[in-house]
Amino acid sequence: MNYLIWKNNILYTTPKGERIASIEDAHLEELKGLFQIAVVKTTPRVFESDSTDPEELERIALQSLPEDYRVCYEKIEKNLYQVFGIEEILLGRFREVVNPERIDSLIPYQAAIRDYLEKKNIPTEEYTIFLDNTKDAVLFSVFHLKRVSPVRSLSRETFAREFAAAQEDFISTEKLPSIKFKVITNSEELKDKLIKEGTAPEEAITSIKALYPAIEGLKIGKREIEFILPEQIIRKQKEVKRRQGLRFTAITGAVAIVSILFLSQGYYSYHKTKRAIARLEMEKITQENLLEKAFQGAYQEIVRQQQNRHSVPALEKFFKYVPIGFNIRKVNLIRDKGGTVIICAYVQTKKGLFFSTESLKEIFPTALIENSSIEGSPAIRIIYGIAKNGEEVSGSPFRDRWEAGAKK
Repeated sequence: MNYLIWKNNILYTTPKGERIASIEDAHLEELKGLFQIAVVKTTPRVFESDSTDPEELERIALQSLPEDYRVCYEKIEKNLYQVFGIEEILLGRFREVVNPERIDSLIPYQAAIRDYLEKKNIPTEEYTIFLDNTKDAVLFSVFHLKRVSPVRSLSRETFAREFAAAQEDFISTEKLPSIKFKVITNSEELKDKLIKEGTAPEEAITSIKALYPAIEGLKIGKREIEFILPEQIIRKQKEVKRRQGLRFTAITGAVAIVSILFLSQGYYSYHKTKRAIARLEMEKITQENLLEKAFQGAYQEIVRQQQNRHSVPALEKFFKYVPIGFNIRKVNLIRDKGGTVIICAYVQTKKGLFFSTESLKEIFPTALIENSSIEGSPAIRIIYGIAKNGEEVSGSPFRDRWEAGAKK
């Protein structure tokens, strides 16, 4: 895996260490493997919505920025979303330098820094300025919980003046009263300069030992927010087809293991199952062990709480029907007074695969199937009812009952 920070000059990793090159002189085709890229020049926006419809959220996100921007968004608070935009003209420059089919993830620089801070348990409950001391400039950005500011480049020659101006601009843009910022920097030199010039008190400054914190953030792995390019989808579709041909036996074995464990251990945390099964497709033996560990103990509390005779058969019947092209993100159960088990599941298609809600309706003809979201990501919600005698019943009447029960 190669890690790259894209700004005026490109910082990228090699087996021999990090290198900096101008966009015109970068020779990334010499590097093997996929790229994870943090893009400095992104535009963040925030919007509010109480909708759970992914199509509606996508529409609002697109309207938050000009038409010539590609966007991605994340949920940062209840009914509050953060959008990042990148200009299509910049993506054109990407395609000139990097084969887009080799891009594994393309994320905002601020998201990489945020991941780094979270990994290091550095809080940002207060307004926090992050000063990233790069070789050609100082990158200035503000973090407050999950919210971030645009990245601003400060020159070293006029650092003190530009630092003060950047603070004032942020306060003015956000329409905030005068506030005291915390400062985090990866440069002792900058820390000493801030203290010497009285720009920030020593107790408000935290120094970190990370030459390239954004690269450290990229190394953490997959995250919820990233820009998706058409070429990435094409590459992942090719990977899926290749794996289907080479790993059919492994996948079949994985499904068999999951089925056995469902019977013996009951209900499980399906978000972990999704990750385990995805990895199992790549390394069968290793992932069998991981899956075994993941299942052990995770069901115990839920099984203890679901002590009625037909809950497990109902779950078994439901999961038997879910196509392997779906990842099960979350499942909840409610049992009504008549003994009907109501299963509410949130599923997402595996990357590179495409299923419509109509295909699910053919599999679950009695279920209520609708577009929804989970943790800010588009998902499909299935409300499936199984009567006490095992008969499938319509899920539609239980929609309000489920939502009411889920709030208790």
